[in-house]
Amino acid sequence: TDIRSQKVLFVYNNQLYLGRSNAGKAEIWSSPDGATWTLLDVTGLGINNSDVSAFAEFNGSLYVGFRNEVDGGEVWISSDGLSFNQVVSGGLGDVTNIRPYGLVDFAGELYLSFSNEVNGAELWKTKDGVNWQQVMRHGRGDWNNTHATYFDKSNAVFKGSLYFASINNANGAEVWRMQHMFSLPIVSR
Repeated sequence: TDIRSQKVLFVYNNQLYLGRSNAGKAEIWSSPDGATWTLLDVTGLGINNSDVSAFAEFNGSLYVGFRNEVDGGEVWISSDGLSFNQVVSGGLGDVTNIRPYGLVDFAGELYLSFSNEVNGAELWKTKDGVNWQQVMRHGRGDWNNTHATYFDKSNAVFKGSLYFASINNANGAEVWRMQHMFSLPIVSR
């Protein structure tokens, strides 16, 4: 096994998952002990998915992001860690959203960051894992913010805030913070 092709590790349901690229094709491997590994046969996984770019757990399910430079980035879901179904295709309507490099559960929503070298990085969210809403587009007003960093490192939750990092080829790296917005019910008597 070529260690350079191994990109992303994640723990789900007491299994260790490895996302990697093998000869330009994405693969998902699982292990119960970190020593013995099984290649998962993901039925229907697109032939143009070249890398596993992100993992996350949300509402008890495993989400996997796939880099796809031809058709646009994809996200697949599994409730058991063995069988998967596609929930995001075509870069959510923009095939230049090729790299879903961040998936993170924050404040009851799943956030997905896309790298986009044409239109600038994007940030999306979902409450149900299927219907997605755009939070940020065009690199947050600076189209030089093209990359949501690399391989599952662009989003992090820290002290009640969501942090989103971006590579800016003109001005250097940038980090943004989003705080959870909520409303309290009004009590009347």
